[in-house]
Amino acid sequence: MTISARCIRRFQIKANGLATIECVTKTIELPELPSLHTVLDFGDGLAPVTTIVMQPMGASPPAVSPPRIQLRTKTEPGDRLARALEAGWDPLAAEEPEEPA
Repeated sequence: MTISARCIRRFQIKANGLATIECVTKTIELPELPSLHTVLDFGDGLAPVTTIVMQPMGASPPAVSPPRIQLRTKTEPGDRLARALEAGWDPLAAEEPEEPA
């Protein structure tokens, strides 16, 4: 059995003396729910888990359906962003919430 989780990776981009954060997202499959600080290997880089959010899906009682899971990782260096995008990670739109709805 695997666990599906929405993962948000953050990258610090430095340009003209200013730093900004760019986020990318992807649904990943894991053999088990990671704990905080577990280092995930994405193939294009490694990053530890810093946030785990679980919410019930829909109106079903929690025992009936699995929770919706979202992971956020520690901010990575900006030079890794291009490799993440090439590996199929999608930019997180500015209006898209980072937390599950």
